[in-house]
Amino acid sequence: MSELQAPVAVRSPLWMIARLLLGAGVAVSAAWWVPGLQDYQAWAPGEGVPVLRRLLPGGGAASVVEDARTGLVTSSGDGGEGEGGVFEPVAVLSAEEAAAVVAEATATGNAEPFSEAAKAEEAATLARVGGALSADAARAARQPSSYGMGFVQPIEDPGHRGLGAWYRALASAPVRVVRALHFGDSTIAADGIARTVRARLQAKFGAGGPGFVSAAMDPRWNKRYDVTVRRGGSWDTTSLLEGGAAGNRYGLGGTVAVGDPGANVVIDALDGAGGPVPLRHVELWYQGGSTAGTVSAKTSEGPLGGRPEGASSRTDLFWEADLNGSASRLSYSVSGGPVPFYGVVLEGAAGVTWEALGITAVGSGAYGRQDAAHLREQLTHRRPDLIVMMLGGNDAGLRGLASGDPTAYKAYYLAGLQRIRAPIPEASCLLITPLDQGVRRAGKVQTKPAIPTIVEAQRQLAAEQGCAFWSAFDAMGGNGSFQEWMGHKPPLAWTDLMHLSTAGQEIIGNLLADALVEDYAAYTGAGR
Repeated sequence: MSELQAPVAVRSPLWMIARLLLGAGVAVSAAWWVPGLQDYQAWAPGEGVPVLRRLLPGGGAASVVEDARTGLVTSSGDGGEGEGGVFEPVAVLSAEEAAAVVAEATATGNAEPFSEAAKAEEAATLARVGGALSADAARAARQPSSYGMGFVQPIEDPGHRGLGAWYRALASAPVRVVRALHFGDSTIAADGIARTVRARLQAKFGAGGPGFVSAAMDPRWNKRYDVTVRRGGSWDTTSLLEGGAAGNRYGLGGTVAVGDPGANVVIDALDGAGGPVPLRHVELWYQGGSTAGTVSAKTSEGPLGGRPEGASSRTDLFWEADLNGSASRLSYSVSGGPVPFYGVVLEGAAGVTWEALGITAVGSGAYGRQDAAHLREQLTHRRPDLIVMMLGGNDAGLRGLASGDPTAYKAYYLAGLQRIRAPIPEASCLLITPLDQGVRRAGKVQTKPAIPTIVEAQRQLAAEQGCAFWSAFDAMGGNGSFQEWMGHKPPLAWTDLMHLSTAGQEIIGNLLADALVEDYAAYTGAGR
């Protein structure tokens, strides 16, 4: 008889996989309970869970969401460079190219150099706010804000060279509309910061209405709290981010919305309490041409008169009408063929505007996509008293910034700044830095290395170009502040490591409004 043999135990493949996963989990978790391994933690509390976030809808790709809690937010699962992992890849300029851009800007007459006395005053300002100190020492030297987070951060504008013209214009706010255009990325597209500044300034100087509102208010690109928009029919919206607009014409707000026949919009102007704003002047900005359709418009006062004549070739048209103040709603529609719209203007009789012109995920270099003649006509028609630029948050992934040398980045940013400023050199100019942004390094959230370089580059450019400067980065607290805002209860910053919550945006908006009001008081107190 053959000897019977015991059966060989067969391990299930699932059991083997489970053992591997268990072993990996123990190894990874050791970073949280074994002393000395904290720097190897793969996840920090408050962040999205690794792997799982990649399995969620969207696969970790950048997405734009809009809700009452966060406003308009671009989010991604990786916390990487660029806004939501998306940024405009741009080759860094050579030293010769950078010098050429700066020389061209200087030739326009807008780059008048500071005097030695002004430079000394600028250096004193930087020292006063801790610009030359370490992060911890700088915070200790600054005054904490009254809003529970952040720090008092003054406007840096020696001699009021950057904002003096706007301050003088504010004196006429009781009798005319004083306009401010605020260009930016998703931080401004969400309208949280801009809404707060707008409300503060309009309470002090009078409400001039929403001002310019970008085309059809596509919620993928921007939102405004001072209007409600309802649109119907077929609309195709293109922004500077993606490019491709016919003739490189994107309008003042950087978005163009083409309405097909039957497309329509109803837009209401709102005050800070959500009530109607009496309108005294409205405008429709759109494109005419041989293939363009017909635009019809009306308010509650009746059909809009004075429609401009059609054009045989691609032409920007501005339909303007004065009202008697009994209407707060403008509606318009398309018939006969497609019509590209840039936006509308809704104004009261007098007061100030703070017009948020933000585009989600846009970088500083995107403004070079605008046809120069087209943008010049848009800006000169709007006649702003103040240009505000808050860009750079999506530039953090550009090559060369990590070196800490701001030279090439200054040329990159300057090209966009000059494209906007050159048509209206008489307008005041205010440069605002990006907020702090975080990146996870060895389980800890730290400031992205490029952000301080961007801040310093913009500070230098403001001085060189005669613009005022305000550091939103330092107002948050400077290096490492994003972690503190994210860890606040309730959170003031989101775990995408880039964006502030609605409450966080409101704090920054109030800090900026405080700085402007304080600087205005210093200007008027000087007897100017």
